[in-house]
Amino acid sequence: GRPLRPQGQQVRIGYQLIWDGWFKTLGTPLGSGRDFDAHDDVDGPRVAIVNESLAASLWPGDAAVGKYVRLSRNPAAPAIEVIGVATD
Repeated sequence: GRPLRPQGQQVRIGYQLIWDGWFKTLGTPLGSGRDFDAHDDVDGPRVAIVNESLAASLWPGDAAVGKYVRLSRNPAAPAIEVIGVATD
């Protein structure tokens, strides 16, 4: 609901498509929120887990869980809910 950066400045965010159990397999703890589960599939709502650095950059001083991001400048692109924050 707010611009990320002033117009003309780009923000690059890398992302990966992963599955439930991925963070546990890698031994990466979640600092807040929840991990993906079997309900987080192609037919469910779009959800994401971000790392602490991105969360602090996008929402300084505020909790990231429950916030939304878009992976496009297009305002019609689907919003993705942040369900968890992984430690860096």
